Amino acid sequence: MTIKKKLILSFTFLLLLLAGLGITSIISLKTVDNTSTVIDSEIIPQINRVQTLNFEVARIRSHEFQHIILTDAASMDDLEKRINDLQSSIETLIKEYQEYDNNEYIKIIDTNWSIYMTEHKKIIQASRQMDTQGALTLVKGDSKVAYDKITNAITVLVDASKSDSAAVSAKGDSTYSSVRNIIVLIIIIGIITGTILELYIIHSITTPIRKMKLRLLDLVQKGGDLTHKIDIKSKDEIGELAAAVNQFIANIRTIIIEVNQCTEGVENAVLSVVDYMKDLSSNVEQSSATIQELSAGMEETAAAAEEVNSSSVEIENATVSMADRAQKGAISANEISNRADELMQSAINSQKVSKKVYENTKTNLETALEKSKAIEKISVLSDTILGISTQTNLLALNAAIEAARAGEAGKGFAVVADEIRNLAESSKNTVSEIQKVTAEVLTSVNDLSSSSRTIMEFFDTTVLKDYDEMVNTGEAYGNDGKFVDDLVNDFSSTAEELTATIEGIMKAMSEVATTVNEGAMGTQEIAEKISEIVTMVEQVKNETDISLKNSKLLKKAVNKFTV
Repeated sequence: MTIKKKLILSFTFLLLLLAGLGITSIISLKTVDNTSTVIDSEIIPQINRVQTLNFEVARIRSHEFQHIILTDAASMDDLEKRINDLQSSIETLIKEYQEYDNNEYIKIIDTNWSIYMTEHKKIIQASRQMDTQGALTLVKGDSKVAYDKITNAITVLVDASKSDSAAVSAKGDSTYSSVRNIIVLIIIIGIITGTILELYIIHSITTPIRKMKLRLLDLVQKGGDLTHKIDIKSKDEIGELAAAVNQFIANIRTIIIEVNQCTEGVENAVLSVVDYMKDLSSNVEQSSATIQELSAGMEETAAAAEEVNSSSVEIENATVSMADRAQKGAISANEISNRADELMQSAINSQKVSKKVYENTKTNLETALEKSKAIEKISVLSDTILGISTQTNLLALNAAIEAARAGEAGKGFAVVADEIRNLAESSKNTVSEIQKVTAEVLTSVNDLSSSSRTIMEFFDTTVLKDYDEMVNTGEAYGNDGKFVDDLVNDFSSTAEELTATIEGIMKAMSEVATTVNEGAMGTQEIAEKISEIVTMVEQVKNETDISLKNSKLLKKAVNKFTV
C-alpha cells in the first residue's frame, strides 16, 4: 500500500469518526431541544394557568366577602363588574386546560365551578338585599363545599404539572448522560485508532527511509562504487524513490564512462593546441618586430613632413603678415594722400576766408578808429559842462548872500540856493571823473589803433604768404602720397601671389603628412593588434595549460568511481 493510500485511509477513518461524533451530538441536541420545547411550550404554561386559576378563584371568593360588607350600590356595581371579569377569565383558563388535558380533576373543577357560580348568584342577590346574615349562611353552605373541591382539584393539578415537569427534566438528563457516554466512547476509540494508524504510518515511512539512508551511506563510504544498487522492496513512494535513485546512479555511471572517454580526447587535443600555439607565438613575434621597424620608419617620415609643414606655416605666416602690412601701408598711403588733398583744400579755403576776414576787419577797424575820434568831443563837452557848473556855483553863492540879506523871508530861497550849489559841486566832480575816464579811454583807443595797424601789417606781409606756401606744400604732399600708394599696392599684390603659392605647397605637404601619419597610425595599430595577439596567444597558452591540468584532474577524479 502506498503512503498516499495509507494517509487517505487514516484521515478518512478520522473524518468518519468525527462525522459520527457530530451526527450523534446533533441528534442528542435535537432531543434536548425537543424536551426544552415541551417544558417551555406545554408544562410551564399549564403550571401558569393552574396557578392563575387558583389565584383568580381566591380573588372571587374574597370579592364575595367584600360585597357582603359593602352598603353602597355604586361600590357593589363596581365590585360585581370585577367579579364578572374574573369569571370570564377563569372560564377561559378552564377551557384552555381542557384542550391540553381533559382529566378528571379539570372535570371536577368545571362541574363544581358551575355549582359555585349558582351559589355565587344567590350570595350576590342576598347581599343586594342587605341580608348579610343570609349571605354569610350561603357562603358557608354549598358555595364553600364547591369552592373547597375546586381548590383541592387545583392543588392536585399543580402537583401533577410539577411531576410532569420533573419527569421531562429527568428524561433530558438521561438523554444528556447517554450522549455524553457515546461521545466519550467515540473520542476514546478515535484516540486509540489514530494512535495505531499514526504508529503504523510512521513505521511504514521511516523504516524504508532509514534503510535507504544506510544504503546511501554505504555507497559513499565505498568511495564512489557505482556498480552497487539500493535494494528496497517497499511498494510505496519510498520504493519508487529508491528505484529513481538507482536509475540516477546508473545514469551517473554512464556519464562518468563518457566523461572518462572524452577526457582522454580533450587531453590529446590540448597537447596538439599547445604545439600549434608555440609555432603561432614565434611567427607573431617575428611579424611584430617587422611591423615595429616599419612603424618607426613611418613615424620618422611623418616627423620630417611635419617639420616641412611647420616651416611652410611659418613662411606662410610671414608672407601673410607682410601682405597684411603692405595692405595696411596701402591704406595708410591712401589716407595720407587724402589728408594731403584735404590739407591743401583746407589751406586754400582758409586763405580765402583769411583774406576776406582781413579785408572786413581792416575796413571795420578803420571805421572804428574814425569813430573813436568822437571821444575828443566828449572831452570838449566835459569842459563846457565844467564851466557851466562853475557859473552855477557862483550864482548859488550870490543867491545865498541875497537870501541872507533878506532875513527870514529869504530862508527858503537860501535852502534852494544851497541845493543848487551842492548840485553844481556834484556835477563838477562827476565831470572831472568823466574827463579822467575819457582821457584813459582816448589813450586806450590810440594804443588799440596802433596795435591794430601792426597786426594788419603782420597778417598782410606774413600770414597770407604762409597760406600760399601751405597750399603748395599740401599739393606736393598729395603727389608723394599717391606715389607711395601705387608702390605699396604693387608690393601687396606680389605678397598675395607669394602667399597663394606657399598655401599650395603647404596643402601638398599637409596631404603628404596626413598620408604618412595615417600610414604610421595604421602600422602602429597593426603593431598593437599583433601585440594583443601575442598577449592573447600567451593567454590561450596559459588557458590551454590550465585546461590540460584540469583535464588531468578530471580524469583523476573520474577514476575514483568504479564503473
